[in-house]
Amino acid sequence: RTLDEITAPLRREIKKRSQLDIADIMARQAAERAGKLVAFPKPAEGYSTPALEAAKAAIEAPAPAPQSEQQRATMAEIENDLAGAAPIAPAPKIAQLPETKQQRFRRALQIEERIANNERIATEDALWLGGYQTTSEYRATKEMFEEFGEAALR
Repeated sequence: RTLDEITAPLRREIKKRSQLDIADIMARQAAERAGKLVAFPKPAEGYSTPALEAAKAAIEAPAPAPQSEQQRATMAEIENDLAGAAPIAPAPKIAQLPETKQQRFRRALQIEERIANNERIATEDALWLGGYQTTSEYRATKEMFEEFGEAALR
């Protein structure tokens, strides 16, 4: 029972680590014992520069009070506006349903019609149409539309 109590924490630690981690730890310990591995000393004092000290002072310093009457009036107006402002409600989440294949084909027909009429179309629409026209969905729906007309899109 004593042996189990001693080894239980070790077993839990071993389960947390992979075999590579354990092999690395064992190799590191062996190198330390042999005197082949020496850790870099940890710095005893903090590192500081004038710029770091100035930044620390700016963060810790209280905000300066307004100097002129106009500044004080402006600050009071801003504080009053903020105090009376209603919290901004988050925009409602609206889920857009995916297009059906009929809706996509109708969109493609509309864009193709605009192109045929020499109207300008958005780059996104042109890119979408170019990609959509290469799909089997477009080709099959187009054949059905040519064969059955508007009835194919119901």
